[in-house]
Amino acid sequence: MNSAAEDDYIIEEAERTLLPSQSTEKATEYETAISEAGYGRFHLKLLLLCGWAVSSDAIEVVCISFVLPSATCDFRMTGFYKGLLTAIIFLGMLFGGYIWGAISDIFGRRSTLLMSLLINSIGGGVSSLCQKYWMFLIFRLISGIGVGGALPVIFTYFCEFQPKAKRGIMISVLATCWMSGNIISAALACFYGLWMWFPEIFNKMEKYGGTVCSISHGNSTVNETQSFCDPISKSIYWEGLVVAAANLPGNIFTIFFIEKVGRRWLLSASMVASGLSAFAILGMKTRLHNILLSCLFSCISVVGWNALDVLNPELYPTELRSTATGFFSGVGRLATIAANLSFGLLVDIHCAIPLILVSGLLVFGGLSSLLLPETRNVDLH
Repeated sequence: MNSAAEDDYIIEEAERTLLPSQSTEKATEYETAISEAGYGRFHLKLLLLCGWAVSSDAIEVVCISFVLPSATCDFRMTGFYKGLLTAIIFLGMLFGGYIWGAISDIFGRRSTLLMSLLINSIGGGVSSLCQKYWMFLIFRLISGIGVGGALPVIFTYFCEFQPKAKRGIMISVLATCWMSGNIISAALACFYGLWMWFPEIFNKMEKYGGTVCSISHGNSTVNETQSFCDPISKSIYWEGLVVAAANLPGNIFTIFFIEKVGRRWLLSASMVASGLSAFAILGMKTRLHNILLSCLFSCISVVGWNALDVLNPELYPTELRSTATGFFSGVGRLATIAANLSFGLLVDIHCAIPLILVSGLLVFGGLSSLLLPETRNVDLH
């Protein structure tokens, strides 16, 4: 382990902001200083603190999917209002990502991260006490603004302390903390448009039987809006826990292969395979088969998310890294909002439509990601 003096040396060298006017020779000195300082207590403490923040953000995002079946009864929500509830946090993340990202590049990562986490905790805490749908919606939005700022800043801040030889592995380890948040959420009760609806789908299958797209009760098709307060099977929360835990093999795979295979190849393969597994959900006829396929989707898709978490901060220069990461994260939130709203509307008509759309977009995105540059073992600028 490094001594305290070595830890201070790492911090001093890493906090020197590289301006555009400085030469590429200076950037090389930065990477050299980070590498020669070694790896020790400072990096472990940094991983624990940033990992805790990532897990907290994961709980805030994912918890609504486990609340949804009960909230449907309490707030008497139709499919559209359920879609709006799952989408509202991503609207907050859309604005929060860009605003906090820009603030981080101007005023520094640490203070911005602390402020965004504070806003997240306030929004989440107050929303847990809300008794009205519109109040719940507002504070979920506030929570999303905090989460949207914290996530890009966490990964940017963590990335800038990692030597290039270990950067991919350590960011993948940090990304694994998202799985921890998922598991905690499931025990107390990540692909957003589809993932957020898994517990709702499990609940329908548990109550009515049949395939995911032909939920029936006896010989007649059941309309979801017929009863807001049907008893909720506790097994759906255990099923959610199992699906969340299925992230683990994918996380381990990423840690071991991110530096060997490269970022874009893992991202592409993961997205294409996720699209195919999502499409296969249409053919599942039993709850067990659906759970197993959902676990497969969870395991495969997390590889792509981890690769993206590594790739994102490596593509941009230091003075724009948080702003760019937050901006493109915000663009992704627009798609997430559209996915959740459309899923809420279309799933009540026929769930085959959104599942086919999810599958097609994942495959298309996976093939398109091959056009991205490979950043493995590249100096941060």
